[in-house]
Amino acid sequence: MNTRDMLLLILDVAKIRGNTAIQKIAYFISIKLGIDMNFFPHYYGPYSRNVALELQNLVDFNFVDDNIKFTKRNRIMHEYTLNDDGKKIVSVLKNKYKEEYEVIREIIKNIEDIFGQNYNILSWAAKIHFILKERGIPISEEEIINLAKGYDWNLSDEEIESAKKLLLALKLVRITKVRRS
Repeated sequence: MNTRDMLLLILDVAKIRGNTAIQKIAYFISIKLGIDMNFFPHYYGPYSRNVALELQNLVDFNFVDDNIKFTKRNRIMHEYTLNDDGKKIVSVLKNKYKEEYEVIREIIKNIEDIFGQNYNILSWAAKIHFILKERGIPISEEEIINLAKGYDWNLSDEEIESAKKLLLALKLVRITKVRRS
């Protein structure tokens, strides 16, 4: 499955509000499906130029609508939805990628159940997962906070707690007990 197909399937399952949200959802799905999309540390967590480029291509080629809204703080918020042409492609993709589509549906359902409309939790969870993946070994929450600072990410204990619920629901982490000698 390529990035474009994954984005179309994501947008079939959910209307996505915000570039950060779609980046983080794509990050978690790429992890679960084992697809390398070249995510790297960025201000709001892992970011993929591939995801940004393919999303823009889908908008430019008129498969996805980008409805621009303004937030209460007068920031631009992009709301991405499939249009009729995009839906035609998705009907083919859903048959081609049945198993992957079910994974996408499950991940988005878990995300929506945990965070509702709080997109910050997605960002915090993606940052934590990225750090854990980079380290490759179990580490403490204190170590996560310290390592996050190396990426200019400031994570509080409360943010880690919120993110932990999402990462556990997605089965991307597990809690281990620290053994003291």
